[in-house]
Amino acid sequence: MDTGFLVHDMQRPANRYGYTLVQCDVTGIERDRKVVRTSKGAVDYDYLILSGGIRDAWDAWFSGDQTAIGHTRAHYASAYIPQGQMLGLKDRVRSFKGGTIVITLPPPPHRCPFSPYERACLMAWHFKTNNIPAKIVILDPKPQVAPIGEGYRTAFQELYPDIITHVPNAKVKEVDPFNKRIMTEAGDFGFDDATFMPPHKASDMVFHADLIGRDAEGKSTGWADMNPRLYHANADDSVCIVGDSMGPISPHFGHYPKSAHVANCIGKIVARNIGERVRGEEVVARLPDNLCYMLVNGDPREAILVEFAYEVGADDLVHRTQIDIDVRTPDLMEEDFGWINGMFDDFVRV
Repeated sequence: MDTGFLVHDMQRPANRYGYTLVQCDVTGIERDRKVVRTSKGAVDYDYLILSGGIRDAWDAWFSGDQTAIGHTRAHYASAYIPQGQMLGLKDRVRSFKGGTIVITLPPPPHRCPFSPYERACLMAWHFKTNNIPAKIVILDPKPQVAPIGEGYRTAFQELYPDIITHVPNAKVKEVDPFNKRIMTEAGDFGFDDATFMPPHKASDMVFHADLIGRDAEGKSTGWADMNPRLYHANADDSVCIVGDSMGPISPHFGHYPKSAHVANCIGKIVARNIGERVRGEEVVARLPDNLCYMLVNGDPREAILVEFAYEVGADDLVHRTQIDIDVRTPDLMEEDFGWINGMFDDFVRV
């Protein structure tokens, strides 16, 4: 896709629907005063919704070595953080002349659990189409491709057997970004280029608000401590968390998938719940759904699909049903375009 397909003017809908858009950095949150500190001044609030995505937890690999973190972020960024990283990855793939590319997967939970495999397929398709002598090594901390494993394994084997190698149980132990070496529990690997995805945590905003959860031993979970049905912070019901930063939902499956679809659903639910609170009505707990289309071939354009449905069980906990569509088809790719255009129409097109 041309990058312009993904670029939209966020100011136009703000002007049309009468809300204020401020492009800035959040530098602090004072919940006792209900104030958000930003690079463009302070903002008071009655209700606060935090939807800041994820944080790349580079310290898990490099401790406090800022030189190594800076070098890795500059040359091998995860491209899960906006402000140029995604365009940078696209440029790196297009300019790659051959060699080995390493892709690491974060341990679960992480942003869009399917996307590292999808990226590998799209990169492999590009290299295959343009006769670029490239190898892609996926270093996966899990014992197998998951979720929707069969669809991806089939794509790896049938479409890109000479390009993609999936290495399971490859938890990262050490990374040397300067000498281009990565050490894992499944062995050591050299690389010519890489997309490094360290462990993920909630966005900086949730840390600023001091709303990160702790486990039974008092250690940070890295994710928001929140009500799993109403999505507000357990410590402060005037603050809600939406999207990738959300904490665990149910002991039956852990977190909701950290996907755009879930973020959009939860955002609407939170807006309705705040409206109910403001009007003095009963606040109704609602559940999202989720679906993810994953492009695995570029010509013909073919995708696979996973769907999730959620319901409250007899134990009063949220349960999940997962449906995998592992057979890649052009029809699913067309559905994917319908999905994304619906998302664009929902909040950035006027």
